Amino acid sequence: MRRPFIDYVHRATVLSILGLAGWGLWLTGAVYVSRIGNTDRYPYGGRNRDTMTEVVGRIVERWKEVSEKKAQEKIAAERSSTS
Repeated sequence: MRRPFIDYVHRATVLSILGLAGWGLWLTGAVYVSRIGNTDRYPYGGRNRDTMTEVVGRIVERWKEVSEKKAQEKIAAERSSTS
């Protein structure tokens, strides 16, 4: 006769392993889908691969563009609401 506590521990362990496997599968699929269309893959250290400085520079530039656009939209919204 098996003890019920061991059954619960076994069941919890199996469900945890299945949950982790499912999460890993979902994450793998999400990364795969997000990479569709991005076929320019260069190995680490390749000549054509962007450096971290270049990547961060692009991110900062994009952030500045978005911030300026939002500021302009906010100013335009304030002007239209006061007139």
